[in-house]
Amino acid sequence: MQATIHSATISREEISEKINRGEPLKIVETLPESTFRKHHLPGALNLPLDRLQELAPKLLPDKQAEIVVYCANTSCDASARAAHDLARLGYTHVRKYAGGKQDWMDAGLPTETGSTMYAQSRRNGRHLPPLRLVSRRQSSQRSKSVNVGEYERWASVIGGGTLALYGLARRSLGGLALAGLGGSLIYRGATGHCSCYETLGISTADQPV
Repeated sequence: MQATIHSATISREEISEKINRGEPLKIVETLPESTFRKHHLPGALNLPLDRLQELAPKLLPDKQAEIVVYCANTSCDASARAAHDLARLGYTHVRKYAGGKQDWMDAGLPTETGSTMYAQSRRNGRHLPPLRLVSRRQSSQRSKSVNVGEYERWASVIGGGTLALYGLARRSLGGLALAGLGGSLIYRGATGHCSCYETLGISTADQPV
């Protein structure tokens, strides 16, 4: 028979207060990276349960840090197992947020999207910060409008900025047209929404980074 894992818990209200006060809290999501990228708590790190022993020393070097682990909801036991495994690895201040991501989003609290810096650099050797979308109660509706992938968004912002500056420097009607096109590319990258993609039913938002 599988043993029940008990761990100290922390409430949604306490987490929110600590984030708002800027306390040095390490928030850890224990779900797979594909799930993490869609929505996660503000400032959260991704530490999938099956890679905990490999990634914990890199993402959580301070074993005395205050750590909160969470997963999907109250029926998900990944966070409890992660808390147990972290304690066995020597981490001294680990608590579980039992309500998980569902409880956080149901309360209308903000979330972020995108990959962790470590995950991006591991795959690509790059160090671009993730583009994040803040969401509240309208998060599910707003996330549906994002149809442009993360690195495509970065390319749009960088390319659009370059084109806008070049167009303005020309000081002509043609230059203004180029600047306007650059501005639309910047908007595309910043919002993650492309009207042409929407019309054609295309989305690159869920493609691997």
